[in-house]
Amino acid sequence: MIRYEAAVPEELDRTSAAEAAAELFPELSPRQLREAFRARDVKLNGKRVPPETQTAAQDALVVFSGEAERPAEILFEDKEFLILVKRQGMPTQGPGSAETLCARRCGAPVFACHRLDAQTGGLLLLAKTEAARDEAIEAFAQRRVHKTYRCLVRGTPEPAEKTLRAWLLKDAQAAHVRVLDAPQKGALPIETRYRVLSEEGGLSRLEVEIPTGRTHQIRAQLAHIGHPILGDDKYGDRALNRKYGVRAQRLWAVRLTLWDGRAFETKEPF
Repeated sequence: MIRYEAAVPEELDRTSAAEAAAELFPELSPRQLREAFRARDVKLNGKRVPPETQTAAQDALVVFSGEAERPAEILFEDKEFLILVKRQGMPTQGPGSAETLCARRCGAPVFACHRLDAQTGGLLLLAKTEAARDEAIEAFAQRRVHKTYRCLVRGTPEPAEKTLRAWLLKDAQAAHVRVLDAPQKGALPIETRYRVLSEEGGLSRLEVEIPTGRTHQIRAQLAHIGHPILGDDKYGDRALNRKYGVRAQRLWAVRLTLWDGRAFETKEPF
């Protein structure tokens, strides 16, 4: 068991132990926290507590958890940037986010330079200063940063390698997007390049690049051509997900090449 411990800060005064734990320990997934509370492995000031227990500033909160899931880890760090291997289920920004985790480890604010969907794991670039963040954002805008993903999808796309072009229409209120084959008011052009790496048991492993990084682009566009990502309930095949017993989508950011030529890689965990 691993021990996670922190003092409750002023901004979390009068919140529940569950809310405080989610904010203070973003390296733990919601499932791990639920299991820790269920096993009575959460303590507040030395006493085991249920999730609804109210906290106060400076309370000592402790969570014991095993390594049932791949944790978030810092792959690279220098004076200006961090590269985090973000776990699935962790948002890029906000409560319990990648920014929160890295800021706590660095002891100072950090800034995400781009986004990964909460349910997408893999390499995320964060800056330690606003100047570094602005440099990175400009490089992304000029397409001088290259991101590569790997995923498992239903069936096998044909041809084995192709660049898909379409338009994406976002419904922000519904947190959902639609892929269109023709332009429409409000829709943005998207481009997704895939390459089939292998196939087995009715599934294929793809390598994917997206010169246009739109919300849910990979998930929505692969589903649009009939090859949804395994584990994706929003755009995918729920019956297939249940068949394989998969709850987390099989999509991972495996490679990040920066504007100065430095390249970083991690392996997809599926």
